[in-house]
Amino acid sequence: MKKVMIAAVILLPLIILMVLLISGTVVGSVQHIYVESIEFTEEGTLVLVKDSEEPPQATLSVNVFPRAATNKEVVFSSSDESVVTVDENGVVYGEDFGEAYIYAQSAENGSARIARRVLVTDDVVHEVVFENTVRQLYTGRSAQLTVRVRPQEAADQSIVWSSSDPSVLAVAADGTVTAKKAGTAEITARSAVNADAFAVLQIECKAPVQSVDIADRSAVTLAERTAVFPQVLFTPAEADEAVAYSVSDEAVASVDGAGNILFKKAGRVTVTATVTDGIGNTASVSKEYTCTDGYYAELSFGQDTYTFAYTEDGAVALSFGGQPSGASKGVEGVTFSQDGVLEYRDGAFYTVGTSKSGVKVTVRAKTYDGQAVSATCTVVVLRSAEEIGFPKGDARKRPLPCPTLRSVCRAVSSTCGSPMNIRTSRLPLRRERTSFRSTRSAASPCSKAAAPS
Repeated sequence: MKKVMIAAVILLPLIILMVLLISGTVVGSVQHIYVESIEFTEEGTLVLVKDSEEPPQATLSVNVFPRAATNKEVVFSSSDESVVTVDENGVVYGEDFGEAYIYAQSAENGSARIARRVLVTDDVVHEVVFENTVRQLYTGRSAQLTVRVRPQEAADQSIVWSSSDPSVLAVAADGTVTAKKAGTAEITARSAVNADAFAVLQIECKAPVQSVDIADRSAVTLAERTAVFPQVLFTPAEADEAVAYSVSDEAVASVDGAGNILFKKAGRVTVTATVTDGIGNTASVSKEYTCTDGYYAELSFGQDTYTFAYTEDGAVALSFGGQPSGASKGVEGVTFSQDGVLEYRDGAFYTVGTSKSGVKVTVRAKTYDGQAVSATCTVVVLRSAEEIGFPKGDARKRPLPCPTLRSVCRAVSSTCGSPMNIRTSRLPLRRERTSFRSTRSAASPCSKAAAPS
């Protein structure tokens, strides 16, 4: 027993010392948790109704984060103490009519600062605000508009509704609006007791889409790589919606949001314009486009039969064309049913002989996709303009073929009785009439010798 008591006396100081050491370690390990942010427990404008000499009051509560922050002290202040005051506990007093802001700030973290608007008013409506904002309404449809008033404690919160154009948009006493026809109107919600408290909402009334069309649905063939989709026409005419465009083969062409078509290569696509209104009505219209990329799709002459007078220079007003406009590629050749009458070179036709029966002219070409196309006409080439039937002296009369010098000499010899010895018989005579006359006069004294025919 004695030994136990001696051991206890020896060990007791050691135990006490250990307890003190452990306690000190635990106390020393407790850390300070700083405030990061704060917030009001309620948001929005705080309305204080002042209806007597006593200032109305309300208490603001603040949450501190993190919740375990060591120092949760908050300091309150007012932006205008002539309107609103606040004490250290967050009790707000409405001193006079008006508005101000109450600030709450952490005592240890100045960056943790928030504000709340306070409105001091009487029991009369001072503000009207739309709760739902209908921006569009289709004709024949209705919508219910609602508003809220401030202060919410106002004794009379009744609202008077009105429309700037009842023929477009009508409004009932309970705020129900009905679209009558396409157009725009403004709906006003005004306090029945304070005309200065009101709210205005603009609403567009639209006509539902029934169908869409374009002025010309026929297929288009073009030589170039660009085109524009025609204007989309709505039924009813007052309908107006965004148009979405699409193309049947994006490897051949593309179309943008404005209807501009761009071909990537020759080919055929269908472009579709689609319209969807706000209540789900959908309508579309399509048009076919073919791009030949410069190749002819069709060939043609201006008329079936042409008649020309033979000329020395040979050029005649004969040409072919075709569709689409601006095409020039694909021509493979020109053939004639009779040789020695017409020639085709350098893109133009020339007479090299005459044919009263006519020559059949054929132009052949290949389209962009390898199809054969052709055009044919008949060309009559006569010796003189008079043979064609032009009046003498007509401006369309063309020069006659040049007579040879031999034929001139023979004509002079037969008239004057004096033969002329000319070695070269096929030299062409100059075409000017004055030169011909001077030659004839020099060859013979006969002044009235007939000209060769």
